[in-house]
Amino acid sequence: MTSLLPRNVKLLPLDECLRLLEAGRIRWLAPNGNYWLVKQNGAIKQWARRPLAYKIPVKMGSVRFWGALTETTWFDSDVDPYVPESLSSPPRPSYRILSN
Repeated sequence: MTSLLPRNVKLLPLDECLRLLEAGRIRWLAPNGNYWLVKQNGAIKQWARRPLAYKIPVKMGSVRFWGALTETTWFDSDVDPYVPESLSSPPRPSYRILSN
């Protein structure tokens, strides 16, 4: 599955996702085009039958927006924004990992 992703998009395992959340390095693309800080907003859910699957509830911009990070969430790992090469390419990720 990861081989089909664009070069600047990656999927995160749970331990790396939690580490980046605690460090404040995950941002969400808001409707106004700015990137807002993502914070954990509840308990982590994991499944016994799918050990790599997880769901982390998050909030962005105080309490205005909320969502969840999962094992299939796409993260943009480059500084430059993701630009699809054609309309048939995958959609742009809404979460970005900031560099150090």
